[in-house]
Amino acid sequence: MSSDYRRNSGSAAKRWSSADLFLALSLGSFVATLLIVFLGLHFSGTAEITPTASSTSTPPAANALERLVNEQRQDHDLPAIKSNAALRESACAKAADMQDKDYFEHVAPDGTQPWKFFDEAGYRYAAAGENLARNFSDDTDLVQAWMDSPTHRENVLGEYKEQGICTVGAYTVQHLGVAS
Repeated sequence: MSSDYRRNSGSAAKRWSSADLFLALSLGSFVATLLIVFLGLHFSGTAEITPTASSTSTPPAANALERLVNEQRQDHDLPAIKSNAALRESACAKAADMQDKDYFEHVAPDGTQPWKFFDEAGYRYAAAGENLARNFSDDTDLVQAWMDSPTHRENVLGEYKEQGICTVGAYTVQHLGVAS
């Protein structure tokens, strides 16, 4: 028989120390918190918040990289590209995917195309583009590298109307689009 309890007795044989009591109460509070969170998510009908690509919503403020891209466009007498929450979400998802799966390509090793990330973020597009960068510690250097590459430059200075840029770890992704 275990020294921690006795069968058929109405009480535990082991006396609760103050440390044991604190641990039991803390564990009980933790379980209660988890239960409240679970029930709150379960009964609310939603477990996540998904930004929408609605044209009536206020666009997010441009981040530093998005501002630098727009400075390049301004230098070439082009209109600014609006920041878009869904495109930023898709860029973050792509950057995280590259980091998690350790690749640096437009098409993932499993064949996943860039457009999957646009679709999953809810961005409906008539045209879409993607720029990638890796291992840049300075935003100005990163945007300059895009400008020095003909294909990246074409995306930065192209006819896109919206953008989202996100960095996850060493990976930076710019998603550009024209909404459909």
